Amino acid sequence: MSSLKEKIKGLADTVWRGIQRFPLTVAFAIALTVCMMILDWKGYHGISKEWKFFMIWYPATGIALSLSLSLWLEEHRGRWGYRLASVLIHIAWIGVSVLLMRNNDMLGYAPYIYVVVALIAALTLSLLVLSFFSDRTDVAFWNFSLHSIGAVCTAFIVSGIVCGGLELLVVGIEKLFGVSVSSHWYSNIAIICLCLLAPVLLIQGVPGGEQKHDAEPMEISRLLVNSVTRLFTPIAIAYFITLYCYSAKILFTWQLPDGWVSWLVTASMLAFVILFMMVYPYRDRADKSASGWNRKAVRIITHWMPILMLPLLLLMSIGIARRISDYGITILRVYLVAFNLWCYAVCVVLILKRNAGILWIPVSLVLTFALLSLLPVNVSTSVRKSLTAKIDSTLKSNGWDGTAMDDDTYGKFISTLDADVSHRLDSRIDYLKSQFSRKSVSAFIETGVLTGRVPEAVQDQEADSTLNINRYRHILGETSFSLPANASSMSLYQTTVDIDQNSIKEDILTVQLPVSWDNKELMYEFRIPMQQLRALEKEITTENIAKGDINHIISYIGTLVGNNADAPARVTLYLNTFQLYYSGKKGYFTIAGPLFW
Repeated sequence: MSSLKEKIKGLADTVWRGIQRFPLTVAFAIALTVCMMILDWKGYHGISKEWKFFMIWYPATGIALSLSLSLWLEEHRGRWGYRLASVLIHIAWIGVSVLLMRNNDMLGYAPYIYVVVALIAALTLSLLVLSFFSDRTDVAFWNFSLHSIGAVCTAFIVSGIVCGGLELLVVGIEKLFGVSVSSHWYSNIAIICLCLLAPVLLIQGVPGGEQKHDAEPMEISRLLVNSVTRLFTPIAIAYFITLYCYSAKILFTWQLPDGWVSWLVTASMLAFVILFMMVYPYRDRADKSASGWNRKAVRIITHWMPILMLPLLLLMSIGIARRISDYGITILRVYLVAFNLWCYAVCVVLILKRNAGILWIPVSLVLTFALLSLLPVNVSTSVRKSLTAKIDSTLKSNGWDGTAMDDDTYGKFISTLDADVSHRLDSRIDYLKSQFSRKSVSAFIETGVLTGRVPEAVQDQEADSTLNINRYRHILGETSFSLPANASSMSLYQTTVDIDQNSIKEDILTVQLPVSWDNKELMYEFRIPMQQLRALEKEITTENIAKGDINHIISYIGTLVGNNADAPARVTLYLNTFQLYYSGKKGYFTIAGPLFW
């Protein structure tokens, strides 16, 4: 019994020392727990969405910020200038949180998301690096990072187990004693375990004192060594081989690389950086206990991979350039360009300076991302300005009068443009609206206008004729029409199908469209006169819809392809939205509307 008491007392002392070391971190954890419980019990009623955000964001990030600054102040004990700087940083963080709260309506849009991600990345990195800028070697940083990551994993695994055990206990009480327990108790158990218990356990595992700056590489398990050298390294090599084979194919066929290759190169670069950082303390050591392959794997990672990455980065650069040339500029592509340049810099430094440390690698990456995201003139604002200028120029060069267009006017306007111009204009407006909110395109189109309606044109260098017909109307909800005879069911239908030279004969478009029925996908064949499509595009007007003149709303009967005794023999499709593009050899047909059977 005394032994058990001593163990409990020892555990309590350890927890108390952790709380004394990081009191502000524990205070933020308690605040987060209380805020989450308030939001849970109130059911999110009576609290504005701005305050909901603040009640979660500020204490949650405050845990990381306070822990980071506490670790930093441990390096400068008794120096009041650093304590004052810490207080000012906390005050500035309150201002940042309030600013984010007041712009909470932008949550879900690109500029807001990238700012939040950059702030979280900076906070996370500061936990690991602030204490080690003055060290002569990065081994202490490496040891501290592994210990801390292990502490995070352990804290949340243990908290998760405790949470599961307590909730199972509550379930048992409900079942055994017939007691009704509110669902709030289950969520409160999870909140206490993950928002309070996990941080308290985490701070117990954060190295301190001499262990914090231990410059001797910590012993890592044989499992981790073998995972790095025998599993992850061969996978990384497989990526390199695949990309070099693709490069050979490009040279042999003399064609530009696919834009998607950038993601494979990105994955290869990240794999290389992670492997390089994992083997950093052992790169100059001939570990006699290690196998021959382990030593070779370390040499491949530290000496050869930086060199082998450079041609792949060039391939990535060409792929990005092609993507921008084909589809235009986007926020993600600008970040990808910046990442590509950062990769060049990392590889060149590691090639020229073999004894380079590792701390500068994550610091430079996060710093680059933060500068591109947080400055007043950043990637998001620059892309928005560029796209807005291009949209304005395209509209004005094609006769736009400068007033915001409604749905009908916009549909007519883009239908008069060439297929490629129409697609680029519509996709740019749709991108701005989806990434920057509807306000960003309010000068061009009214609220509620359908965008993203023009699919990418099919390119065919040998085409001798081009047909581009499209019409977009929202018939449902604007007017009424008679149901087909004997119709008992209705669903909304939308699909895009490819067409070729056999699809249009004698001015009749014949397409087979898939229809879902009774958990089965059936094919129905539709024969649509091209003359009717051309007429429909011209004759459906806002005035006709307003008058209730629905004679122009054409329906088509599709007949079942194949035999199925249980399926409807035919279905009726009212033409609501459609676009037909045909280059003379291939194209597509997009169609949508109510379907009856």
